[in-house]
Amino acid sequence: MADWELSQTDIALAVSDKIETINLNASLTEVLHKLVDNPFLPVVTDNNSFVGIITRKAVLKAVNALLHEFTDHYSITKK
Repeated sequence: MADWELSQTDIALAVSDKIETINLNASLTEVLHKLVDNPFLPVVTDNNSFVGIITRKAVLKAVNALLHEFTDHYSITKK
């Protein structure tokens, strides 16, 4: 598509309005469940005001850091 064609295209036709969101007060379980199928989740208030984004990458980085910190202080032994 040429630049002039893009400038004439309605942006609403090019983006999806079916993006999964998560409520500001959602549980960690709900967040993780939704991140299985979505690379990111916009966080919204009860009246759908945008407050931020949770990304799958950010959650995985936090879990990774937590596990490294855990193994620095504790040893895991077989039962």
